[in-house]
Amino acid sequence: MYNKEIKERYLETLDGRVRNIRAQRFEVLETLYEAPLHCDILEVSKEDFIPRFNQEKWADVNSVRGSIAIIRSYNDWAHRTGQRFNFTDMIDSFDFRKDVDYTPSIAEIIQPSPEALLKFITKVYDLADGFEVVPALIFAWLGFGIQDATKIKNNQIDFGAKILYNMDGSIYQYNIPECFWAALQLYAKTNVATRTTSGEYQVFAENVGFFIKKMIPRKSTKDGYYENGQITGSISKFRSRYQEMYHEIPHINYTSIMRSGVLYRLYELESSGVDLYAKASRPQVDAIIGNKIFMDAMTIYEAYRKVYYPRNK
Repeated sequence: MYNKEIKERYLETLDGRVRNIRAQRFEVLETLYEAPLHCDILEVSKEDFIPRFNQEKWADVNSVRGSIAIIRSYNDWAHRTGQRFNFTDMIDSFDFRKDVDYTPSIAEIIQPSPEALLKFITKVYDLADGFEVVPALIFAWLGFGIQDATKIKNNQIDFGAKILYNMDGSIYQYNIPECFWAALQLYAKTNVATRTTSGEYQVFAENVGFFIKKMIPRKSTKDGYYENGQITGSISKFRSRYQEMYHEIPHINYTSIMRSGVLYRLYELESSGVDLYAKASRPQVDAIIGNKIFMDAMTIYEAYRKVYYPRNK
């Protein structure tokens, strides 16, 4: 850590877990700011701080808020204890929404549309091969937490009426694009597929009542029910295979696809003529963004619009 003794005295005022998190952040601050600029983070000007801060590719306002809180706390402590820094106090005027460019991270981790998500998946997996990543990421997009996604039962999806039932039995209220229905129906009908490890072998669907089913060898003793960690593992395998095939790291996980779905639903709502910022629209917007602070969510949404659906000037 830069100015290690001073920072350690500050860290000693904190509890264990908080101390460890802030110590790790101080290591990052040294690498990105302090060592290159030859000064403590509290002496960095705002003009030098902001471009370097944006190199970290922030995707969430809360993450920025947490990072800034660490510097602000350190700044306050250093003032109280009379540390001899050339304080800039730039952190006090830092704006989470105006001073951060969220677009690089949006471009990296967010899928712009349902069609784009399926195109991304099919660069690695054929939809007809029954890979559980397909329905899992579709359910993530639609807003189902990973715990619920593994528990969605076959009878919750009515292909004839094109109705999806929530876990509480109510009807899913948002638009489900035709490409998702087609992919889910293809997955539902896939009972036999081929897998490859050291050689090719057939796998068969073990239907235990849940929509996301395991494709396993005929004589396998494995349980056909997926748990959360297994879905996460399947997505990790997808990323590894993608990297092997295309020599680039795909920034995709269950959470990033959930975020993609939220942003797209906001875009659909606005495209239907709704003013997202109007007081009368807040119940609709809040239902989509969940427990996020409205302006935090809209900050990310505006970055999403800038990247994928630029507003007409």
